Amino acid sequence: MMAFAQLLKNAVYASLQDGGRKGYMHMGIPLSGFMDSEMAFFANTLVGNPIDNSCLEIYGDGLKLKFSKPSFLGFCSKEATILVNGQPVFCGNGAFSAQSGDVVGIENNTSSWAY
Repeated sequence: MMAFAQLLKNAVYASLQDGGRKGYMHMGIPLSGFMDSEMAFFANTLVGNPIDNSCLEIYGDGLKLKFSKPSFLGFCSKEATILVNGQPVFCGNGAFSAQSGDVVGIENNTSSWAY
């Protein structure tokens, strides 16, 4: 099932990233991809995705997403706390479900990348 989310508030930085474009440097195309590939790989592993699938790459506090459909999410961070409807769910790494109408937020992501 594909997750659907509305961005209510952005963090300092957030973008969709993947494992990069391997094997094209000779054509002038840089690898690009995840800033912290180990954390992104782990986030994908938590939900059963291939390790280089796209992830939402986040830096800084404040990101809030509202889900319009039930969704199963993986999250990986060194320090951030996940909130669902304003209530702390866990800190660090884990997988969780968001229901239709839930608002998922991130707090305390002050010094590292999160996925």
